[in-house]
Amino acid sequence: LATRAHVVLPGSTFGEKEGTVTNCDGITQRVLPALRPQASVPGHFRCLQAVGEAMGRIDLPNSPAEAFMAFADSLGRDDLTLAGLPALGIRLAGQAKELQS
Repeated sequence: LATRAHVVLPGSTFGEKEGTVTNCDGITQRVLPALRPQASVPGHFRCLQAVGEAMGRIDLPNSPAEAFMAFADSLGRDDLTLAGLPALGIRLAGQAKELQS
């Protein structure tokens, strides 16, 4: 497939990902890597940074935590941090409510 593609983005697998995922119920949860990716394979965040840089963007976040802070701020939730997400996640659509453990 790579030989027929116009663009090929390398990336790690879901088990090597750090960041967040939002499920179909609107619950955003923190995701930590279960495996260490190969040093030669950039993570999803770095791949998206490279795309943004190629498009001339210079105002990109430097880390998943910084990207999450910008996301939370856009929702008016400057009290949220990536590291501070509740274990079971938080509903960020509409009125945010923490889920019970």
